[in-house]
Amino acid sequence: MRRMLLFLSLAAAAFPILGAEGFHELRAVPGAPATLADIAAAFRSAPRPAIANPQGGYGFDYQLIYPVVINTPGKNGTFYKTDYFVVNERNIDQEILIGFLEEGVAGSGLGASRFSLKANTAYAIPDFLGASGINKSGVGSLLLTTVLPGVNVPDVNGLVFGGTIVYTNQPGMTGTTSFYSYAVSPSTIHGLTPAFTPGARQNNDYRANFGVVNLDPINPQTFSVDVVGAGSPGHTTVTVPPLSMQYQPIPSVTPSASGYVFLNFAPSGSADFPWLPFSTTANNVTGDAWISLGVQFNF
Repeated sequence: MRRMLLFLSLAAAAFPILGAEGFHELRAVPGAPATLADIAAAFRSAPRPAIANPQGGYGFDYQLIYPVVINTPGKNGTFYKTDYFVVNERNIDQEILIGFLEEGVAGSGLGASRFSLKANTAYAIPDFLGASGINKSGVGSLLLTTVLPGVNVPDVNGLVFGGTIVYTNQPGMTGTTSFYSYAVSPSTIHGLTPAFTPGARQNNDYRANFGVVNLDPINPQTFSVDVVGAGSPGHTTVTVPPLSMQYQPIPSVTPSASGYVFLNFAPSGSADFPWLPFSTTANNVTGDAWISLGVQFNF
């Protein structure tokens, strides 16, 4: 609740007028049929910096990637759901396309939903993957682009920002535990430079997963994943279909005293493409969790 109030207070401070109408629902509007490939076509074609990091990807933009959204049971009696936030900073109504990148499924031909955001309005939508939102289950990512009314042409003047809260009831209790993740620009991490995520924790008390989002609309991409800092390191490779993501437990390791590890991600392709690694950690008793987004190495 404190996170929700903080978000709302920041939003109220940012806008002279903060719209309240439709605050808990997005308004679907008619328009040209759209797919995830149409959203990916909006990715920037302009040259990008050789090194990128999430700090450079936070802020209002016309395209966003929400790294992980969940609507599925977890371990030890947990059930994770996702609350969704998006803000339109412009003083005009803004059409958007939103697509769900389903874990392990090539997404180019999958459909996208078209909504209209009111001018200068923030939206907070509980259980966005459920019946009050886009009615999806499982694990995935969300991809968003602003578009011109009724068509799939990207509106490069769009200014949207958002995030998600993934949460679960504590096993056997009514209280919840959660983690918040900002949406970032799809061009934040790209190319063949390795990236890492700090702060994952793997031992008897905590379990850690890693995820990789492949935003290449055509090609599957393979990544090498190394666990650094454990008593014995772990290694695996993962191949992610185009416009999809993979989310799985980190490679088996002998934990260090604290259990904290870094995950190094190295793409094995030969061409520049946008991607995003992350890691999550959950407490085995309470379900308390956190997320760490990838940062590319500076070399």
